[in-house]
Amino acid sequence: MLQVVVDSTADIPANLTRDLDVQVVPVTVRFGNDVYLDGVDLAGDAFYEKLRASPTLPTTAAPAPADFAVAFRRALDAGRDILAITVSSKVSSTYNSALLAAAEVGPERVAVVDSLSASMGCGLLALRVAEAARQGASLAEARRLAADLVPRAHLYVAVDTLESLRRGGRIGHASAWLGTLLNIKPLIAVDDGEVHPVERIRTLLRCLARVAEMTGQRAPDGRVAVGYTDAPDLVRTLVGLVEQAAPGREVIVYQAGPAVGTHAGRGAVGVAFLGSTQRP
Repeated sequence: MLQVVVDSTADIPANLTRDLDVQVVPVTVRFGNDVYLDGVDLAGDAFYEKLRASPTLPTTAAPAPADFAVAFRRALDAGRDILAITVSSKVSSTYNSALLAAAEVGPERVAVVDSLSASMGCGLLALRVAEAARQGASLAEARRLAADLVPRAHLYVAVDTLESLRRGGRIGHASAWLGTLLNIKPLIAVDDGEVHPVERIRTLLRCLARVAEMTGQRAPDGRVAVGYTDAPDLVRTLVGLVEQAAPGREVIVYQAGPAVGTHAGRGAVGVAFLGSTQRP
C-alpha cells in the first residue's frame, strides 16, 4: 500500500492522477493581491486568459510544509506508506517543504525524491512509480525505481521568449542568451534540475521539428508527453511531428498549469519523456 504524492508543477492530467491515485499538493499562484491554488482555484484556459489580461506577471510560491503534511497524514491514516516526488530543488523550495513535512509526520514511512525536472518530466516519473505501486511495489522498491528514473527524465521546451523565465528567476544557464535572440526561437531543456540552453533556431517550425527529432532519437518505446501553455495550434503541429519522428509511442497531450505557465510564458510548447541518461 503505497501513496504517490506530487506537487502541482508535475502537470499530470487529472484523468491520470485519478486512474493511478496520485495525490497532488498545489502550488500557490498570486496575481497582485489575488491568491489562487494551482489547479484548484485556477487552471487551464482561465489562467491564460488572466495572464493575457494582467498588466504584471503573476508569481508563484511553493507549498508550505503544512500543506504536504496534510496530504501525508491522510495517506498514513489510511495505512499507506508515501513516496513524494517534487519539482527540481534547484528551481523551487518545494522539495525542502516536503522533506520538512516528512520529518514531522513519519520519516520511516515517507520518502521524498527530488525529480531534478519539472512539468511532465517530473510527471512521467511519478506515473511510472504509481504504476509500480499499483503492482505492489514497497516504499523501498519505489524509491529505487524513482532514483533510477531521475537521470532519465528529459524535458525540451520551445519558448517564445525567455522573459518569463528571467523575471521568475528560473532562467538558469540560458541567461547567456539574454539579449541575443532577435528573430531567433530558443530551444531549452531542464537538465540536472536547471534550465539549460540547447539551440537557437531561426523559425518556430524548425524549432518544433528539432524537438520532435530529439524525441525520436532519445525516447524509447513508451510514453511521450507533449505540452503547451496557451498555444493549442502549435501543440497540434508538434504532436504531428512527434508522431512522425517517434512512431508507436503513446502520446499524452497536456496543458501546463498556472505554476509552470507563469515561468514558461505564453506560446511555449515542449516534450517530456523518460529515455536514456544521454543529455543534449
